[in-house]
Amino acid sequence: MTRVDGGARRPSDGAGQSDMRRLTVWNAAAVRNRWLPPRASLWDYPLDRFQTVIIFKAISAGSTWNLTNAALAVVASLIGVIVFVASTGPGSRFLVSRVLAGARRRTVVKVLVTHGVSTRRAALSAARKMTTDLLDGQPHDANAELEWLADLRGDGLPMAFVAAGDPSRRVLLNFLADSYEVMAGTWRSRLIFGTRASDLVASMAAVAERTSSILREHASNASLEHARKDAVEIDLRARGHFARVMYTTRNIELSVSPHSLCLKPIDGRLRKGGAQPQFEGILPLLLDEQLELDEKSGRHRLHLAIAKMPYSQLLNRNTKWDPTQIPASSRDHAISLALLPVSADGCILFVRRSEQAGSYPGMIGPLVTGNAELRDRRGLRADRDPEGIPDLLSAICREAREEVGLQLDPGDLRVLGLARIWSPEDTAIWCLITTAALRISAAEVASRARYADHVEGAWEVGSELFAVDPWRTQNADVDVLKWAASADLVPQAVASLAALMRKSGTDIAIDWATATQSATNLTAPVLQTIPLRHPFR
Repeated sequence: MTRVDGGARRPSDGAGQSDMRRLTVWNAAAVRNRWLPPRASLWDYPLDRFQTVIIFKAISAGSTWNLTNAALAVVASLIGVIVFVASTGPGSRFLVSRVLAGARRRTVVKVLVTHGVSTRRAALSAARKMTTDLLDGQPHDANAELEWLADLRGDGLPMAFVAAGDPSRRVLLNFLADSYEVMAGTWRSRLIFGTRASDLVASMAAVAERTSSILREHASNASLEHARKDAVEIDLRARGHFARVMYTTRNIELSVSPHSLCLKPIDGRLRKGGAQPQFEGILPLLLDEQLELDEKSGRHRLHLAIAKMPYSQLLNRNTKWDPTQIPASSRDHAISLALLPVSADGCILFVRRSEQAGSYPGMIGPLVTGNAELRDRRGLRADRDPEGIPDLLSAICREAREEVGLQLDPGDLRVLGLARIWSPEDTAIWCLITTAALRISAAEVASRARYADHVEGAWEVGSELFAVDPWRTQNADVDVLKWAASADLVPQAVASLAALMRKSGTDIAIDWATATQSATNLTAPVLQTIPLRHPFR
């Protein structure tokens, strides 16, 4: 060790302390021994080589610490900016589009391209369009996903509609269900909590999970192609009517798969048709139908492929047909609805239609008839389930409430079958036939007509309710069928009655053509006529 200025020792490089520590000790000793004035420091004096080295090392150590903290501060600032932009700025749209489109490309699009359903270019273009529509505020649900898949299928049918003899389609549905599950999980892992983008991505993940469940449910169904052979033909051509009724020998449930197709309205057709009311509603267009067996539950399902058509298109398709010929299958058409319930006192209920009704005025029809509405309009919500899929059973319940004030739930309805109708009013229109076991008598049903909706439904129903009991006396069932063939019943009512009687075990093998030629009158107690009272018209 060497001394400087008054014998003070200067620590050497090998003192065993850090450079900063040695510099601090040396500075304190200099002040204590009066080498430096009080309150002064070595920074105020010229530095020798030793001091310069020590100070340089100290500054270097401090600079490293400062740079590390500065880098961390910059990273934190960038993260804050990204979160802020993602939650409030224009970057939100970019970030969400990247998250949604990227996961879809790696999952669903990959499956569609791998199985040859679509080209990669077409699938990616459709995925980008869907993301753009979503960010522009278009409603998105499982129905939108199923319609998107139907567009990519390219043969005019929904993706979930598996035709007979196409087992590869069921395999594809399982793969798609898996890919939607993976896509939902990917979206949930990309959430930025506390931002608006997080809510949107979370809702899309929920839609993907529900879509996966629907696809997997359809993948378990097998088509029963031979079921159409059980169709019953009701030949009423002497009256200008003909009906073909299918699927009446099985207990069936209803399943609907949507398609994005929507036909264009026909200008001026409503004014020519004379229908009342004259508005351009959007109705269900039946593209195809088939009976399926759910291999997991053993239940039969009537599977309908549904698109959309305006009311003017329905009127335009109701062209004249040749009653001298038995009509063959024709192109797709709208599907109407009919409810022929059985009251608590065992009567099948019909109603006379109003003279102001848009179709079949003054004739006898099922208690409830109508159409599903697939688009919201003032005073009326679209007939769709929570997933956005067309809900025909809910539509029947709405029509029952509007026309006769009857409160029903979709679970109260039972599907009897599917009919196709030819008449001067309808040409090859489809009709979903249903029934319900009511908990009130026929007289109580008539009394509830005062609760009918005077805007939407009361104008269609006349002033008479017909309660028919085909099981009251021996052979009354045959007499009722003959009465239906000869009386002034609309073809939907005859088809509904035939389906209900066949479902209850009655042999309906009658000569319909002969029955139309001879009038059969029904009397009490088989037939009762009950007046309807509508306070508003």
